Amino acid sequence: LRLRLVRRELLGSAIEALGAFSEMGVRCGVLKQPLTIEYVGEAGQDAGGLRRQFFDLFTAELPASRLWTHTDAGGLRPVDRAALTAEAAAQLRPHMEACGRVCGMALYQELHRRLGVRWEPEVFAGQPPSLLGDSFARYFLRAVRHDPPATLAELQAELRAECPDSAPDYRAGPEILTRSLRESGLEGQTFVRHVGGAEVPLVEGGAVRAVCDESKAEWLQRMPPAGL
Repeated sequence: LRLRLVRRELLGSAIEALGAFSEMGVRCGVLKQPLTIEYVGEAGQDAGGLRRQFFDLFTAELPASRLWTHTDAGGLRPVDRAALTAEAAAQLRPHMEACGRVCGMALYQELHRRLGVRWEPEVFAGQPPSLLGDSFARYFLRAVRHDPPATLAELQAELRAECPDSAPDYRAGPEILTRSLRESGLEGQTFVRHVGGAEVPLVEGGAVRAVCDESKAEWLQRMPPAGL
């Protein structure tokens, strides 16, 4: 498998190259073939270094696409879809498919083929190995795996994991459930989230449903997943 890329346009050329493979080709294992990377206008052969560099550079350049951003702790997550322009939204599916293919290639090429790691889910049950330049936010990976936090405590733990100690997320601590609405900064808050200049309802009729002491836990549970 040979990918011919443009170094100054690595992200776009990689997405274009990977988009050329049909779904049937992917299912038949085309992305499991030994991968080599070539750059237009550059001489030399890939002995493995360009391949590993490609995986590093690909995720590092994702925020430049305007479809990704970083959490406060530096993890990659998709930009809120409600904030996308129509043009960017139209690019979302092929872009995300290409990202998934790169991640799959990194796992297969660097772990299974090169290092001989067993290809079994339990291998990655703990901390996943670092194969990419920028890491994805932990709660985003849980969403991809269809394993969202099941309890409020789990959800708050995921929020804490994506916030530096110097700037904690006010939603992530237990105090928000015991303090008054004014002390928690929730006075006047409704069941909406703000994306740019738009309000996106968290529930039907959320714009007119005020958060109260009895509904704070429900508001907390609905707020972060809506951004995923």
